[in-house]
Amino acid sequence: MGQFLAFFIRNLHIMRRSIPLLSLFILISAFTVFSTLRWNFVVRQMRVPGPWIPTEGNSLGAGFLPLAWSPKNPNLEKIMNYVNAETGLELASFPNSNELVKFIGNRSATMLNAAGIQFDDNLAGDVALGPEIHVRFRLIRLTKGALHKLYGEIDDPVDAGNYEERFMYLQDKISRAILRFHDVKVTDIQLRQLPEPSYIKAFGELSIILYPILFCAAVVGVYIAITLSIIRERNRQIRESLEMSGVSLVMLWGAWLFTEEYCAIFTIFLLILSVMPVLTVNGPTIKTFIFCPTTAYIIGLYNIFLKENYMSGYSWNNLNQVATYFLNVPLSMVFVALFIETIGYLIIAVYLDAVMVYTVGYPKPWNFFCKWNFWRKQNQLNSEDEYELRQKNPLPTGKSFQPDPKLPVAIRAVGLTKEFNKKVVVDNVTFNIYENQISVLIGHNGAGKSTTVNMITGVLPPTSGTAVINGHDIRYEKKRARSSMGFCPQQNLFFEELTVSEQLSFFARVRGSKFSEARKEIQYLCSAAQLNKALHSSVKHLSGGSKRKLGVLTALCGNTKLIILDEPTSGVDPINRKSMWGILRALKQDRTILLITHHMDEADSLGDRIILLNGGRLQTIGSGSFLKKEYEIGYRIAIEKGPDCDEGAVTSFMKARGGQLHRISGNDLVYEVPMSNITDAVQSLESFQEPLHVSSFGVSRTPLDEIFIEYVVEKHDEKATVINTSQLEMSKPSLRRQFTALMYKKIICSLRDRYAFLQIAIVFILYLVPIIFSTVNKALTSDMLKMSLADYYDVIALTEGSDNAYWPAYKEIVEEHGGVVEVVKGKTFIQEAFNKALQDFNFYQNRYVIGASFGPSIVAYYNRFEDHSMPLSYSVVVNAILRKEMGKQYKIHIYTYPEPVGVSNVDDLVIQCICCLSFGFGIAGAIPLLFYSDERKNKSLHLQIISGANVALYWLTALLWEMLVMTICALIVATISRAMDLKGLEKYEGFNRGFVMFFVGGFHITCFIFLMSHIGWSAEYMVSTFMVVLIGLGFFNWGFDSLLQPDTAVTNPDPIVRFVYRLLLSLPMYNMIESYMRMLRKKQLIKVCLTVGDCEGGWTKECAMRPCGMPLFRKDCCNFTMNYFEWDHPGIGGPIAYAVCVAIFYLFLTILIDSSVLKYFLRTERAYVRPHRIDDEDILEEKRKMKSLSRSEIQENYQIALANVSKVFCKMGNFCRCKLCRQGGGQIIKQLYVLICQHLKQNRANFNFVGAAS
Repeated sequence: MGQFLAFFIRNLHIMRRSIPLLSLFILISAFTVFSTLRWNFVVRQMRVPGPWIPTEGNSLGAGFLPLAWSPKNPNLEKIMNYVNAETGLELASFPNSNELVKFIGNRSATMLNAAGIQFDDNLAGDVALGPEIHVRFRLIRLTKGALHKLYGEIDDPVDAGNYEERFMYLQDKISRAILRFHDVKVTDIQLRQLPEPSYIKAFGELSIILYPILFCAAVVGVYIAITLSIIRERNRQIRESLEMSGVSLVMLWGAWLFTEEYCAIFTIFLLILSVMPVLTVNGPTIKTFIFCPTTAYIIGLYNIFLKENYMSGYSWNNLNQVATYFLNVPLSMVFVALFIETIGYLIIAVYLDAVMVYTVGYPKPWNFFCKWNFWRKQNQLNSEDEYELRQKNPLPTGKSFQPDPKLPVAIRAVGLTKEFNKKVVVDNVTFNIYENQISVLIGHNGAGKSTTVNMITGVLPPTSGTAVINGHDIRYEKKRARSSMGFCPQQNLFFEELTVSEQLSFFARVRGSKFSEARKEIQYLCSAAQLNKALHSSVKHLSGGSKRKLGVLTALCGNTKLIILDEPTSGVDPINRKSMWGILRALKQDRTILLITHHMDEADSLGDRIILLNGGRLQTIGSGSFLKKEYEIGYRIAIEKGPDCDEGAVTSFMKARGGQLHRISGNDLVYEVPMSNITDAVQSLESFQEPLHVSSFGVSRTPLDEIFIEYVVEKHDEKATVINTSQLEMSKPSLRRQFTALMYKKIICSLRDRYAFLQIAIVFILYLVPIIFSTVNKALTSDMLKMSLADYYDVIALTEGSDNAYWPAYKEIVEEHGGVVEVVKGKTFIQEAFNKALQDFNFYQNRYVIGASFGPSIVAYYNRFEDHSMPLSYSVVVNAILRKEMGKQYKIHIYTYPEPVGVSNVDDLVIQCICCLSFGFGIAGAIPLLFYSDERKNKSLHLQIISGANVALYWLTALLWEMLVMTICALIVATISRAMDLKGLEKYEGFNRGFVMFFVGGFHITCFIFLMSHIGWSAEYMVSTFMVVLIGLGFFNWGFDSLLQPDTAVTNPDPIVRFVYRLLLSLPMYNMIESYMRMLRKKQLIKVCLTVGDCEGGWTKECAMRPCGMPLFRKDCCNFTMNYFEWDHPGIGGPIAYAVCVAIFYLFLTILIDSSVLKYFLRTERAYVRPHRIDDEDILEEKRKMKSLSRSEIQENYQIALANVSKVFCKMGNFCRCKLCRQGGGQIIKQLYVLICQHLKQNRANFNFVGAAS
């Protein structure tokens, strides 16, 4: 449990500092939107709708084609003639249903109200109709928004897009014609909606479409941040560092799961507050469910809002109910699916973590959970295995190996061997590490030190051999072997989002320390390592040396017994190195420390035993004194010459006593003297010091470096080649060479990271091919549906007028389909229905599907919450009349059989294309940001610029490469669109339009990404954030345009709306989606105008109107052009030109920022109050010299010149007026003067800046 809490607290700190600001912005925006909707949709008193008579008016709308019907039959022709006589519509008959569908399909794209009546094909010819007639209505499903987007505001007062009204108009005419055909007296039939009580107005389709998008956007930042944190742990090998601390994988993944749920609490709290007035019927605890992830979340969310729209809602006692008949998935099943998915995903994550390793670690076999060893506890290494390994790999002996001390063995390396691509890196290394000692592993670069340590710790599996830690084989018992291990790797593996205190507290808690114990230990360790002032500083803000010290403290904290330090003092200044030595000496008691280092003085000072590796082989083991004695490395005598000292005489004198000249350093002569001759040499030098004119001399022990150099030089006897750089001629900078170099770098990086390009290509394929193929290219067909009470559950029909002659037939029809008829008594029908709605509105709207009132005129009542209730109620009434007059066997079967929507329904097409393009280009466009953010973060871009790379050329080269990639992506999209006949992009011209549009969109996105790379976030969060931004901009286009109906943004007269529209056009994805939507509208307008304007030989009534005279098309077809790239709406020339100009501006701004031009014009100098101090004489001389030189003298004689240079690091910058900065205390560099002469370069002089860490 302690590990779980430690992980949970760590995860909370990471999330608190890692979630992008965009997520908070989305949360606030969603809260604002919902709160606004809360006040806009208030309680209203609903009036009881009045009756509607389908026979009144022409509900088919303007521009209606001749009413088509099939098959040809004299009796059917008689029925259709009755329809013609009553409506005045022209008729067109076809021999069969195939010809009928073909005719309607050819006209549906332009003549919006194309309609057909399809009878059974077996009635073709002179055939009697029979008692049962099946009528299928073939209409086009259109919305008013679709008509508006194609043709603007329709002048005809009838809403031609209302499918239900058009359906009912035809059903009424056909039903009356059939009754008339059977010589049944036609009675007036009215339609009326069942009354409803007052309620908070439901959002309908708005809630079902808008809320899921906003909910997903609100929580996506949290999920992306968690996912990227887990990925970063894996990529940086932090996971292995955690496993070395004895972490349980189940605890690790469980903590992440709990963190995700905990982080969603704030999101849920805000959104629940905001949707409370929206979800007025659903239970309060059910509302929290809508924030669960995975696919089941979408189904559950749809269920909840659909149920809310039906004014019933969910609570815990009705979870088994389905929201609608066509979605037969109850909410309880969704809950079960979510629970199973959560547990299943957690098990899969733990399993994959065990069997799949990233670059390091021991992968378990795929069926490890089926083996007995996995379930049983293993206490010690198998004795036979241990004996066999020791027999094959005994401990090395000889004069180069000091006998082992009589101490407990902590680590036993037995025959460790590691090969990489058949190259042996570590070759059969065997040694022991003992408790209460500091063992030091040394060797040259590439000797195999880190590889050996990685095999000991279990980071790398050995090719052969093993390591036994405290009796546990690292191959089989890695968890037990690591139970008390602390590891400081060569790289800094930290949680950069945590502070120093949080980092150390986390590892201490994970290793089992109590909170109070961990706090005391952290205070002690930080005080000893001089990190007290940085306790509450973020790890990522520490200097390199401080990070190394923190790595050592991380390995030490938590009362670890086995500590492995891989080059812990690398990059640490001498002062802090000595302090770290003191810490290790003080803490080595009751511990085992293995130290890897390149510093021989560190090995000599700290090492109880020194292990030397050379070329992957073990060379020697022993203490520092043992090695020096064994290899007879003696002493050094440094002699300071007097005024008249003769170097030759002194050298001859020392040679006679076994000394060899080591080096001449200024006025000093340094000799190496064997250990056996040191006494004679010192005594003789004391006696002859005055005759040799020696001022003084000193004796020191030869350092351990000599042993290291001796062994290394034997194997690596290579002499460095000295290049006289003064003889080289430097060529003048060339833009062509720079371009070649930059392009070569980009190509190499892309080839070696080829998965990035594959990701882009795969994203487009995944989001374009399946989605377009399944939703756009295919006709949006609807299955034929029969109007029948059998499709509804336990229908109750409320009736009035049971004494009417038609009531018994009505009752029989309802009961035949499993329904119940209730009769209103003592009250009016409206009052009785209203009372039932007040008693239980949920029951009322789900069970009272139809009703009827029989009197002088018949009223058919329908329930607006149930699909197809209106035509069903009307059909039952008509069949009751027919049954009463003609007999029980006579029936009229009504079917709705909508035609394929095609592109006529632009609303559906636009939403689908927005989904495809927004996700495809949004994800693929943000992927390159990873490379440029990394280059900026790791100072690679800075290094290229200070090396002479032209800033403009750098970004132009990057742009060229990214546009090559975008060109491939645009070709992929355009090719797929043409191959699948995506409307607007088919044929050769459409392919060109699509390519230009997508290419310009890619150019716009790329330049936008270049500019955004200046934000100082980590690369992972940059990519995730701007994925959300780009995808959101695509969806926002549709939402913004929908809010402005019936005026589009481009035609809206409001100057504020037009300004916002132009501002949004400057953003990528919004511009691309706007171009695509315009292209669709232009395509439809051209097709309509050409078809209507060129119809000689067709229907004379419609052709006589012509486009300019037809009300439906207004004046759009009078002056239309075929040019898709025209500037005016709906041409795509305006958005494309705007995107190019804005993208060039983004690129220009990026170049200005990186070339420091903006910084130069915006620079300000801070008033600096010089603190009182006394400078050395040489510093004062340097300052006087600098001030006396002119600019031309400096440029001519000096390579580098720094004059009065100061640097202040303060969060408030130049506007800071804090006491520290006013006194100069915030300055890191204070009035620095440096001159480096050009002639020193020819003598290969070296200059070093030396200083201690501060």
